[in-house]
Amino acid sequence: MNFSAPLALCSQIEHYFSTDNLVRDIFLRQRMDVEGWVPCAMLFDFPRVQSMCYSVDFLMESCVNSKLIEVNTEHEKIRLRHGWKQWLYPGHDGNMGVPLYTKFPRATFQHLGATTAAAPAPRAETSEYQDTASPSSSDNESEPTTPSSSAPPTPNRAHSPGASPSIKVSLSADAAEWKPNF
Repeated sequence: MNFSAPLALCSQIEHYFSTDNLVRDIFLRQRMDVEGWVPCAMLFDFPRVQSMCYSVDFLMESCVNSKLIEVNTEHEKIRLRHGWKQWLYPGHDGNMGVPLYTKFPRATFQHLGATTAAAPAPRAETSEYQDTASPSSSDNESEPTTPSSSAPPTPNRAHSPGASPSIKVSLSADAAEWKPNF
C-alpha cells in the first residue's frame, strides 16, 4: 500500500478548507451547514478527490489526524477545526449556512436499491384500456403475482377527444411511471 496517498488526500482536503481557498471558493462555502460541516460525499464527488481515493470511508480515515480540519465519522462530514463560523455563507432566509447535515444509514439506501431493482417491468399496451386487475400470464404457480387493484382500468388518452394524433401517451397504474408511445 502506498502510505503517501492518505497524506496527499488529506493535504488536498486541507487545501479546500484553507484561508487562501475559502476566500474565493463560494461553492464550498454555500454548502457549509450552520455548524460549518460539509458532507464527505460532496467532497468525494470532486474529480481530484475521486482520483486520489476510492471511498468516503478512505477520505475520512485520511483526514482524521489533521490539525486543520476535523472529521465527524458518525455523520460523514468535515469542517475546519477552528474559525469555521467566519466562512459561513448567508442563505436565502438570512441565516448563516444551510440546515444541519445528518447522514442517513447506508442500509436504507441499499434497501431502496434492492427494491428498485426488483420492480416489475412496465407492461406493453395493446388496447385502448389498460387492465390493472388481470392475473399473471405465467403458468408457473410458484411465481408471485402482483396484487389486484380495485381501481378501474386507465384509459389510453391518445384516443380521447382533443388528443394529438401524432403522440400516443400511456398512463400506467403506477403513478410514478409515465412513458410516451411513439
